[in-house]
Amino acid sequence: MYKIVTQPASEPLSLEEAKDHLRVTGSEEDSLINNLITAVRNEAENYLNRVLITQVWDLYLDSFPAYSITLNKTPVQSVTSIKYYDGDNSLQTWAATDYDIDHYSEPANIFPAFGKYFPVSSGRINSVIVRMTCGYGDSGDVPDAIKSGMLMYLTYLYDNRGDATTTGIPHAVWNIWNNYRIRCL
Repeated sequence: MYKIVTQPASEPLSLEEAKDHLRVTGSEEDSLINNLITAVRNEAENYLNRVLITQVWDLYLDSFPAYSITLNKTPVQSVTSIKYYDGDNSLQTWAATDYDIDHYSEPANIFPAFGKYFPVSSGRINSVIVRMTCGYGDSGDVPDAIKSGMLMYLTYLYDNRGDATTTGIPHAVWNIWNNYRIRCL
């Protein structure tokens, strides 16, 4: 289970970018547009299995896996800590020198370092906690294609404002986002 620890400090789309794309000149709907930007980011992150703006997440596992820990919040900037409850039910921190992180794969994976093994955890629910910093960085680091899909989706939500349509979200959004989507098991 993933739980967010630190929300993003900004959004991938600025209010000005969104208003320019929507061709809105006044400020009467700024609050609505800001809310839609956040909703679109959340939808993009959920669909893509990516974190767009830097955020801190915890991954909770009931035990260490046999081979590797898969981090389904891509891209992973760093792993801050791996904590676990040992056989005595005491919280321990697994030494960073005892594991390696494959940042290049998507999703990223954590493996025991050469000659090391995963520690034995207590077996209690959520006995392993991996804290990681994820995301592309600030808004300027998010790929332009993802942002283009977000702008299209934002336009759809702004224009329809809760109205049900038979066509739904433009297929172009999914076509663009599918190039960046991470398939998670």
